[in-house]
Amino acid sequence: MSNSHMGRVVASVLLFPLLLACANAAELTAELDWTKRLVLSTTVSGMVDKVMVTPGQHVEKGATLVTLDAREFKAAREQAVAQKLASKVTYDEAKRELARSTDLYERTMLSDHDLQLVKNSEAQAKAAYLNAQAKLKETEITLERSRIQAPYNGLVLEVPAQVGQTVISRLRAEPLVVIAEAGHMIARAWIALSDLDKYTGLKARAVKVGDHKYTVVSQQLQLEPNAKGQYALDVIFNSADKTLHAGQVASIIFP
Repeated sequence: MSNSHMGRVVASVLLFPLLLACANAAELTAELDWTKRLVLSTTVSGMVDKVMVTPGQHVEKGATLVTLDAREFKAAREQAVAQKLASKVTYDEAKRELARSTDLYERTMLSDHDLQLVKNSEAQAKAAYLNAQAKLKETEITLERSRIQAPYNGLVLEVPAQVGQTVISRLRAEPLVVIAEAGHMIARAWIALSDLDKYTGLKARAVKVGDHKYTVVSQQLQLEPNAKGQYALDVIFNSADKTLHAGQVASIIFP
């Protein structure tokens, strides 16, 4: 065998794995979307007092985004605290009276009827105290719900809330802030039924947006098709180092 022929054979052997890898490699065109997108509102009615965020702002979990005027809610809580204290005094006295009456009854110095009346008074005082405790808890929850807080580390998408706006939540929950999870996004591609077997069980290697590649966190192939008979392949990737936008074009890269 000539040296030139031997060289072509060696080159073919070396090139074959590369050609095979290229044949097996695939890219799907995808569109970016948010992994978690929430429209935040409140279940209590009131007037917007402060708006603390703007669209595009990154916020930490638990950060306060919007507050309602809390003066009325605080006044209701103070009233509930006072009612709880008063009912506690009455309940404590009723318990002491029941203890004294029980002692007299055991010494046959009090009738069954009179002891029952004391027991009834103690039960009523206890019910009033428990009711005051519940009312105080209710006012604390209402006060807490007058503040809208970030449910996770997020990116603020929209802020419909305006200072001075009246929120009437008993009619409908008004959107005040729209937030998306920060650090992760979805690259969604649509797959035809004829290609479904090809991608079932195939793991994405990376997501590419522009010149940047991102690490894949997880993926899921939806089981229900859209109106065009296509199936969504959602690939969640780590986007913590960049600010990306829903609707951007991306590529899902397979090995």
